Amino acid sequence: MTTLDSLPNEILSLVLANFCVHCCDPHQIPAAFALIGTTGQQQQEQEEEQGRQLPFGYSPDRQAWHSMCLILTRFRDLAQPVLYHALVPGSSGSWTSVDYPWSRCLAGFLRTVVRRPDLAALVRRVVLGSKIAAVIKDGVPRLVLEEATRARGIQLADFLRPFQERYWPGNLESMHFATYGQLVAMLLACLPNLTSLVFPDGVTVYEIPQSALRAAGISTLPLRTVEIFGGAWYNVVGLDGLLNMASSTLRTLNIVSGRDGLLQTLATRLRGLRSLCITNCVLNRSELGLIFSRCEGLESFI
Repeated sequence: MTTLDSLPNEILSLVLANFCVHCCDPHQIPAAFALIGTTGQQQQEQEEEQGRQLPFGYSPDRQAWHSMCLILTRFRDLAQPVLYHALVPGSSGSWTSVDYPWSRCLAGFLRTVVRRPDLAALVRRVVLGSKIAAVIKDGVPRLVLEEATRARGIQLADFLRPFQERYWPGNLESMHFATYGQLVAMLLACLPNLTSLVFPDGVTVYEIPQSALRAAGISTLPLRTVEIFGGAWYNVVGLDGLLNMASSTLRTLNIVSGRDGLLQTLATRLRGLRSLCITNCVLNRSELGLIFSRCEGLESFI
């Protein structure tokens, strides 16, 4: 009888890839684009239906990968690259899940990649939704930040100072708790091979100063794709620093449902950008000229 462990690694890898939505269809249309043109009620109903079909983090599939990691060392080595290649905490309709502590997800994931640089090197895609942004002020995120700065050999105060100077000048109390922006900045610093960053529901990134990333030892980001769904003008203002640090590698930028005039805030010249998609956003002639003057290498514009 042929058993699972008798299969060659190539076949096992194909089997495990079928547990991953992105591995099965790497060119799938993002859900936000598929929902364009529907009414708010229709969109909410579709998202809720998707949430029922795809629970938190595609948890049934992730449980399968986790189980594979516990069976044999050989299976673990094959399953971990799939399990950790993306932090994708479910679809919009699954935000109501009561089985998983959403607000602890970001800190827990950061703690894992800090302790396991080999797993951090596997991460390619991160999706940061609003529920993840709700950081619990129970001391755990702060402890995770302290652990991360020790692991990277930097001073916690040096990392936190740019946040304090920009958002809470003179407020010493702000140095004693961790915020969403601080956790995201440290996560970006700990993922050397991250190529795709997604903000699926307009969650703000304006509180991530470039100077904080530099304090964490990062001068460039390897991002190739950035997607913003439901963004407001301040989201794109906050992205200026991230786009600037990824300007040499960024190839695709998608902005969905942005407010009028948001492109005027994109001061970064993205000479390497090849594909730009802007949806559900009114553009005037001057803004179109601004786009093409700053994205000189475009091959695809939608």
